[in-house]
Amino acid sequence: MLKKVNIVIFGDSITSCSHLKKKNRWVEILKKNFKNEKKNTLVNFKSFSYYGATSNDALNKVKFVLKTKKVDILIIMFGINDSVYWMSKMGKPRVSLKKFKYNIKKIIEKFKKKYKTQLIFLTSHKFLQNRKEGNGKTHNYNYIKYRKEIFKTTKNFKCLKIDIYNELKNYNSKKYCLPLPDGLHLNNFGSLMYSKIISRFIIKNIL
Repeated sequence: MLKKVNIVIFGDSITSCSHLKKKNRWVEILKKNFKNEKKNTLVNFKSFSYYGATSNDALNKVKFVLKTKKVDILIIMFGINDSVYWMSKMGKPRVSLKKFKYNIKKIIEKFKKKYKTQLIFLTSHKFLQNRKEGNGKTHNYNYIKYRKEIFKTTKNFKCLKIDIYNELKNYNSKKYCLPLPDGLHLNNFGSLMYSKIISRFIIKNIL
């Protein structure tokens, strides 16, 4: 009997990979992975991704995701853009850690209220870019606090998490990031690695 699984992905530009050819985007590769590895399972994918989105944006956009009738697995990825310290923000992040925590909690509560589903949060990879931001620190340094907050919040709400940061620790960021001056978004290899890490986790822990 064919098992049907609906996977929804909700995130920022790291989830969309719109700068890559469609066939090289990790969501597209995931589709092929599940088709080849779980032949008795029909996996449907739906993606909601927004370039430059913070958790503030996510809280505003969540209403569009909630229109999806059936969700078995929900993958969420935000925090990268929250943790950016723009020079124009006078030493403050785009979204404070306190507000980020609040936003993530509200998003989880909204999904748990409507769906009996597995929520999976992704942390980001280590970035290649190493320039100093508005607080005199690098983006990698600033993101650490937001990554840790994802750990705490998902544990409190009994959500699953995939720590991409740790999964890719044996690779130099030059291997999976676009070259500078970008140094943040995924190249083809990085996108491929995301798909492998995520599909492996879902097959092992959920399906």
